[in-house]
Amino acid sequence: MTTYTTTFSGQTTASAPTNFTDRYDSNTDVTIENPALGEEDDRVLEFGTGDSGDVFYSFDDVDGDANRDNIEVLCRFQLTGSNSREAVVRVRASGTSNSDKTCYDFYINVGSIAVVRWVSGSGSVLGSADADNVISTLAWTSSNAFNSFPPNLWAWARFRVNGTGATVTLQGKYWCDGYDEPTDWQVDTTDTSGSRITAAGWVGFAKRSFTQTAYLDYFSAGTNGDTVSVATGGAAIRATHSMAEVLVHPDNAEARVTQVNASVLYDPNAEARVTQVNASVLYSIAPSPSTGQSIQCIIMT
Repeated sequence: MTTYTTTFSGQTTASAPTNFTDRYDSNTDVTIENPALGEEDDRVLEFGTGDSGDVFYSFDDVDGDANRDNIEVLCRFQLTGSNSREAVVRVRASGTSNSDKTCYDFYINVGSIAVVRWVSGSGSVLGSADADNVISTLAWTSSNAFNSFPPNLWAWARFRVNGTGATVTLQGKYWCDGYDEPTDWQVDTTDTSGSRITAAGWVGFAKRSFTQTAYLDYFSAGTNGDTVSVATGGAAIRATHSMAEVLVHPDNAEARVTQVNASVLYDPNAEARVTQVNASVLYSIAPSPSTGQSIQCIIMT
């Protein structure tokens, strides 16, 4: 059992990645970039809008592992824009182009998340989950659930594929960065068909729409039954979103969260950033007649 991890830290910006390979067709708009402001090392693998179709890059570090047929992948990504789109975790991949690819995909798209088997370019959905199963972990609301992936949102995907005999087990889940990982698999299915894929192949990430940019900033794979942990690779924690809740505000006092200050007290393994801030106004007292100041009790977590 071995775990392989990359955060793209230290790679040269505006250049091709040193540890991922373009597998299908010839893509020209996938580079290492540092989109954050300031001097921090915020490198990501950026999938731009200059390439169309299925843009698939495989993780080179896994290629030499003879046990990579049974594999678990954990990655963090972000998609931009507001239209429908797909982000894909791909394993047991082979082929020479998008039109003849053979692989298992775990993807997110309008309407559902799904595990799909591709054989010589022909796809079959093996298992899926609708919005009701994923809405809380991806921060959707009832008004936009799965009509489009929320833009500029860091999300995690975990995809596990095991079995090289009569049954291949496929399990996957997505969740919003900063939320707890769901305990249960959102998609949990098997492939017992004659078309099941049992051979080891490439492992990587694909973007299947060219109208928006995708960022991949963390990719980890565990072979031969190894479970991948975020702590293994020391992924940077990113600022994804914040939430505020006013629980009590008597005397018509207006309660607001106006500013958040975050300090990293200890970070032994990796660069740390603010991922999520939960602010709860537990009690708010009206302004004092003498000072004009109000009192609010705010709990930050």
